[in-house]
Amino acid sequence: MDRSDIEKARAERIASAAVWATKATSYDDLPNCSRDAASLSLDWASFLPLRSLSIWQDWSMCRSKVLVYLAGLG
Repeated sequence: MDRSDIEKARAERIASAAVWATKATSYDDLPNCSRDAASLSLDWASFLPLRSLSIWQDWSMCRSKVLVYLAGLG
């Protein structure tokens, strides 16, 4: 895998994250989160629109895992 492949994969993750963040209406719409929050990349988190953060309020287990991961404790 060369640098261009890595950059392409990163761009694909970012695009995928944007789609999930704008279309998510339930916990199950965030498959990485429901399977393993530690698999989330910082790219995914950094492109999560602020307006979508309210979606997470009812998902305390998932939210906690994500916050721990983002804090570098995961």
